[in-house]
Amino acid sequence: MHALIVNITPILEQVTENDPKAIVVIEGLAELIGSSVDQALTDMLKIARRNGHFVIGESETTAWGSSWPLVGEIRNSRRGVILQPDSDDGDVLFKVTFPRMKRADFPPGRGVYVDNGKFRIVQLPMPDNLTG
Repeated sequence: MHALIVNITPILEQVTENDPKAIVVIEGLAELIGSSVDQALTDMLKIARRNGHFVIGESETTAWGSSWPLVGEIRNSRRGVILQPDSDDGDVLFKVTFPRMKRADFPPGRGVYVDNGKFRIVQLPMPDNLTG
């Protein structure tokens, strides 16, 4: 994985205005914290964000409260989607106050999209076998 990060980083660095942007997706973020790829991944994410690429990090809510640089690099964008949120998740994850929310109002796939201090309720498509 380390070699993959090293090979992708220069591509993310050399972008011009007209180049298409990349989407960087990191699944299981908590599993990478403190690993051999932690620092390389953090450096790559800094470059990706600085050059306008879209970064997606997936993890349980509890992982987002950590102070590791890898988590901070993703969290600092203050943009994302949280599925089945609690009211305090907005403040903790995005520094945005959500209104009172009940998990019962958020079936699978429903969540809150936050960008630039504003939020809205969204519904993401779900495969049939996951919706019950």
